[in-house]
Amino acid sequence: MRRVTAATLTFFGLFCVLGAVNAGAEGGLGLGAGIVKFQDCEGCVTPLWLTANLRVKVNRNFAFEPEAGWYRHKEGDASTNAFNFGGSALIIVPSEQVDLFGGGGAGAHMFRLSYGGSSETTTKFGFHFLGGVDLKVADSMSLFGAIRYEIIDYEGFGFEDDTLKQWKFYGGLRLMTP
Repeated sequence: MRRVTAATLTFFGLFCVLGAVNAGAEGGLGLGAGIVKFQDCEGCVTPLWLTANLRVKVNRNFAFEPEAGWYRHKEGDASTNAFNFGGSALIIVPSEQVDLFGGGGAGAHMFRLSYGGSSETTTKFGFHFLGGVDLKVADSMSLFGAIRYEIIDYEGFGFEDDTLKQWKFYGGLRLMTP
């Protein structure tokens, strides 16, 4: 049931964004990198997270942002490749040089777990809250920094209260349409 819900939300968000792009909405492509900090894992290795998003402004203060991301987490002979696909709804507070943004969203998280010569893949539903800043460095370019908190349904894998909670701290470059 949760996979159906995640897929439905993801496709709904994608159709909203495609409709806005088709209507000539402004926005931009963001490419970023950062770190993942697992909330319930003291001493865990902090993996590098790579992300890409497409910000589509509905108006001056509201945007949709579909995204994809990846990280690899390795501890001993166990490793996890984690992919996320989803989207966010953002409230934007614009100014001349700096835009503040905040919002939340949901998506699907695909984990490929490898250990002891075997592996398994599972897809889980998650939601997130985020906030950040865009610093305009040119008419069609900005640098961004953001912080994000994710809660992912991870029943059956031994996490406290069956959820994986993680923080992501990241930044990057956004190429914007005029």
